[in-house]
Amino acid sequence: MVCRHELLGTPAIDPIAFPNTVDSIYYWTSSSYALSPGGVWALDFDWPYSYYSVAWSLELVRCVRGSRCYPTSRFVGSNGLVTDTLTNLVWQQQASTSDMSWTAAQTYCPSGFRLPTLKELESLVDLTVTSAPTVNQTAFPDTPADWYWTSSLYAGSSGSAWSVAFSDGYSFLSAMGYSYAVRCVR
Repeated sequence: MVCRHELLGTPAIDPIAFPNTVDSIYYWTSSSYALSPGGVWALDFDWPYSYYSVAWSLELVRCVRGSRCYPTSRFVGSNGLVTDTLTNLVWQQQASTSDMSWTAAQTYCPSGFRLPTLKELESLVDLTVTSAPTVNQTAFPDTPADWYWTSSLYAGSSGSAWSVAFSDGYSFLSAMGYSYAVRCVR
């Protein structure tokens, strides 16, 4: 069964809750792209993928109110598992040791675990690191700076699913036949 929130296509924002969102243009975030001086993350609401751009580019802005603070000890590891105190998700500390297709990834996770959604896997991206992999190396040691599968399908294609690269934090849709790593969650 595929949940509606896992079918990510266009537009990638609720047009009723956020009217007048311009398609096919990026919106700035407040997050610097630590791997490249002058780089800043932006998001395209036409389809949900992150992108890094240079700070002097012209992009749109959508403002938000509230705190940007995260817990200082967000990740708590024990017995090969990592609990994220911000999201309450429990992750396997080690990723798969080999890459696999999206179809194989669907059955890879052991009982009680599953393939994460795009938003869940993106929550592990650490935007403050200045070298790959872009994940907390204390909580997730020896993480390869590779592409990882999510359970989120691309609504515009029956043969594509979303993936996240821990080489730079970039998310993009990929053909299901590609071979990527897996990190399971519950």
